[in-house]
This record gives sequence, C-alpha cells and structure tokens, in this order.
Amino acid sequence: MNPEHSTINTLDRRKRKDNIEDTAELLLPLHTKIAPIMEKLATHPENFTELHDEETIARDLRYVQKRKAGFAETANNKSVGNLTEGEVRNLAEILEYQIIRGINVANWIPLCTAIKTSEYDDIYHGIDMVLTIDNPQNSESESATHLGLGVDISFSHNLHSKFKRIKNEIDHYDGEENGLGTVKYFHDRSKGVRRELHDLPRVVAALDVGVMEDLARAKDGGKGHIARHAIVTEMEHQLAVFADYAQKKNPLCLEPIMRAQDIVHKISLVTKSEDVLEGSGYAKNAKMQRAVEKGLSLFR
Repeated sequence: MNPEHSTINTLDRRKRKDNIEDTAELLLPLHTKIAPIMEKLATHPENFTELHDEETIARDLRYVQKRKAGFAETANNKSVGNLTEGEVRNLAEILEYQIIRGINVANWIPLCTAIKTSEYDDIYHGIDMVLTIDNPQNSESESATHLGLGVDISFSHNLHSKFKRIKNEIDHYDGEENGLGTVKYFHDRSKGVRRELHDLPRVVAALDVGVMEDLARAKDGGKGHIARHAIVTEMEHQLAVFADYAQKKNPLCLEPIMRAQDIVHKISLVTKSEDVLEGSGYAKNAKMQRAVEKGLSLFR
C-alpha cells in the first residue's frame, strides 16, 4: 500500500458519530481563527475604483450589508439537525478555508491557485472562488490569469438549487445579455490583475462534514489528502456532464465549458485522481457523491 492510501485508510478508520452536530462541535471553534483569514483573502470592491464608479461600488456594498443583516437576523433559527443557520454558515466558511488552503498550501491542484471572491460575488453571483492557472508560456496575457472556472463550495447534501442555477445559465445563454457565471470583482494579486470575469462555467466542490473533520486534523493544508482527488474528480465529471448537455441544448455556450473541461481533464491525468479515489477505500464522501449525482440528474 502506498503512503497516500495508508494515510487515507488511517483517517477513514477514525470513529466519528453520524450526527452532524457532533462533528460541528469539533469544527465550529475553528471559525474564530478562520474568519479574519478569510476576510483578508477576500477581494474588496473598494479597490476597484479604476473599473467601477464609486456609486456602483457603494451600491454593491450596500447590497452586501443588507444581505448580511438578514443573515444576522436568522442566525439563531434552526437549520440542519440541531444547528442554527449561523452555525451552518460558519461551517460553510470553514470548508471554503479548507479547500482554498488545500489548493494554495498543499498543492492539491497542480499549477492552480484558488482566489477567494468578494462577498458581493459570493452572495450575488454564487461563486466562492475562482481557480487561476499559472501558464508560463503566456504569463503576460490576461487570459492566462484564470482557469475560467467559478467554484461554489458546499457541505450540504441538498445541491438542487446550485445545479439548477448552472442549468438555467446554460439554457438561457445567448452570448449577450444572458451569460454563464460572472465575477464582478476579480483580483489576481500575484499578477496585479483587476478585472471582471464573464462566461465562467461553474462547478460545485462538495465535501461532507466527515471529510472536513479529517482536514481539520491534517497538517500542511491536508497535503496528499483524498479530498484533493474528490474535488478534481467532481470537477471533471461535472464539466463533462455540462458539456454534453450544452452540446444538445445550447451549443452557443459550449466553448468555455469545453475549454475548462479540457484543462481539468489534463490536471486529472497528472493527479490520477479517479484511480486514487476508486482504490482508496475512503468512504466519508460517499453520501456527498450521491448528492452530486442527484443534482446532475437535472442534466440528463
């Protein structure tokens, strides 16, 4: 057994109660430390005055504050199990941090960096992060600063609305008023690029709370953890389904989806994610995989 499989099996044998509240009890204390880090990582619209006028930025910031005020009002409402809505949102932010750290610190996805979006793009456009890819052959081009993939992160098994949004964007795409995903405030700090991104294919990066618990224990950002293979495999599979659906229903939007699919496929060949995932015996994301498949049934 190779070292990666050994690590995976050791993690999977750790006993954990099935109730989400038990895992949440272990994870939620991490949020106090993680929240300011995520605030620092997030893109800030106030720095986009060269692209947008002050009133536009102020309007978008007012939208964010209004939505956050609404979140605060419902923070104590019951949600999943015995958790409150506020606790569920905190768990979601913990997972965002874990995935971004895994990509940026543990090199989960070769040549890629995860860029946290602004609160506005997170809430309004439903994109938590954008994957950027280092293309040394075309490093001066703006097109080389992003993979062309918006990522929505979730630990919920109810993914219907996320996949429904993706389907609606494909169905209504016309290349003009109706596009794919949008990030209004994109900032690649490593290249000093600030711009808007349009026609971004979306994927859902979904990991279960048991995987989150393992990642919380992992060192070096979860280097070599099975989560990397789950995410790469999810992205490749979803993009293949979306491309097939777009080919049949609305070929106008096929090109950006296929471009992203091709890049992720090449990444998967390097990481050998499908083979590693199948041979790992790791079961903590099995329910989430079924939830993803249920969401993808919208496209079949």
